[in-house]
Amino acid sequence: MVKNLVAVVLSALFCFGALEVGLRLYDQANGRSFFSSRTILPYRIFGHKVYDKAGGELRIRSRHGEIFPFDKPPGTVRIVTFGGSTSVNAAVYDEHGVHYSALLQERLNNRFPGKMFEVISVANQGYATPHSLTLLALDVLSWDPDIVIVSHNTNDLHASYFPDFVPDYSNKYAHPYYNQSWLRHTCLNVRICRTVQSRIEKNGLITYPIKRRSYGLEPADQVQRVFERNLESFAQLATSRGICVVMASQPMRILTEAEFDREMGIKSYNAEVVYPLHEEFVSHHARFNEIIASTATRLDVSYADNAEDFAGNPEYFLDQVHYSKPGVERLASNYEDVIASMIGTDPGSADCASTLAD
Repeated sequence: MVKNLVAVVLSALFCFGALEVGLRLYDQANGRSFFSSRTILPYRIFGHKVYDKAGGELRIRSRHGEIFPFDKPPGTVRIVTFGGSTSVNAAVYDEHGVHYSALLQERLNNRFPGKMFEVISVANQGYATPHSLTLLALDVLSWDPDIVIVSHNTNDLHASYFPDFVPDYSNKYAHPYYNQSWLRHTCLNVRICRTVQSRIEKNGLITYPIKRRSYGLEPADQVQRVFERNLESFAQLATSRGICVVMASQPMRILTEAEFDREMGIKSYNAEVVYPLHEEFVSHHARFNEIIASTATRLDVSYADNAEDFAGNPEYFLDQVHYSKPGVERLASNYEDVIASMIGTDPGSADCASTLAD
């Protein structure tokens, strides 16, 4: 009896191990690390590791695994992109192997054969302006970038729907969903567990009811001030070091209330979150885009109106805010045109910085 039980346990462990190795090999075949895992990162809580070492030499690791030298090569225009999941667009990357940072780099190098461009992404799912501020201050400034692109909206906005809003968003990011309890942290490091979890979420097998109340057609004044403050702090920190800034609005496909409930119903934090009425949420998102535009104008930095350009066209979206492959390509094209105008090649445009025009 005992021998049979041991045999069953050992067989189950062998199958589990074989499946885990197989899934990790699949990851490796698709450009991800065999030993990929998620750990709690200082100052950011979660996200990708932005450094890599080879032969004792520190290198920069972009969000999708591309490696760049820590010291910017001579004659290179270095661009760093910031944002949340709408800047990562993991689903399109997993299926098609494309993301807007790599497309932007390719397009700029083709458009300006006399220059060399690097585009490094530090975006991550779930990131909001505090994460970008932290990355800019503690990491990216040391990389000597020429241009930074920042696009945030929804993740900041959602912080105001978590209970007891505070300016550092700790009311949202202290939640176990982001802070990683022991069980969640363990699951995130086991590929089988992550695969099962993603299938459950994708198919809506477990849902969490949406709660709503009226907030009014605009976010609370304090919420708006904090978002504007963070954008302003980001831009001022960058421009104080001679770095050109591009602020970008976030496109959104306006869903019905039922569609919104299906998309957001998979979030386990819904037990604590109280969303606004559906038409209020749409209005709040639009108001945050207005804050981005007005802040860019007031600080005299470049602005990419992706929301206006996408115009809610379903072709560009996989869901409410994440982009399809045509959407990712359109995003790269938008930023290419903005950066071209900053370099001063378009008629009537002004140079952002003398280094870009050299």
